[in-house]
Amino acid sequence: MINKLNKTQLVYASAAGAIAAVIFAVAVTIIAEESPGFKASLVSVSGHHWTTKSIFTALVYLLVAKYAYWFTNEHKSKSVVQALAALIWFAVLGSAIIFLYFVWHYLR
Repeated sequence: MINKLNKTQLVYASAAGAIAAVIFAVAVTIIAEESPGFKASLVSVSGHHWTTKSIFTALVYLLVAKYAYWFTNEHKSKSVVQALAALIWFAVLGSAIIFLYFVWHYLR
């Protein structure tokens, strides 16, 4: 099946899915820490909030990557490189946001 897929389009769609997953994971992590009710609802899904966040983050990745692949045209190497660069920046930024949030959370 992978041989029939446009590989650059697949990489581009995967980067889009990963960016969406990073944004989702950061948002849900902070919201869950600030809202005990939301955290409890995450626990009720799978037994632990981390497990539920992981499952939902994987689903966000899969759904966005799938639709990004369907709704994008063939991409040139330059746009794929730009998408991967954006993914790296979102991952670094997301990590920094979570780190700084927990430092602030600890200090308050």
